[in-house]
Amino acid sequence: MVKRALAEVAVLVAAVLLVVAGCGQPPSHAVPHPSPNPSPCPPG
Repeated sequence: MVKRALAEVAVLVAAVLLVVAGCGQPPSHAVPHPSPNPSPCPPG
């Protein structure tokens, strides 16, 4: 059960890191996406 909990936490941490990495990039230098602002990051 401990290993499963650690795995779930690792997945959550990885998702947060991806979101933070996406927020840290300016729109002009980010990879183009179909939508203007695909990331759910708050401005700033």
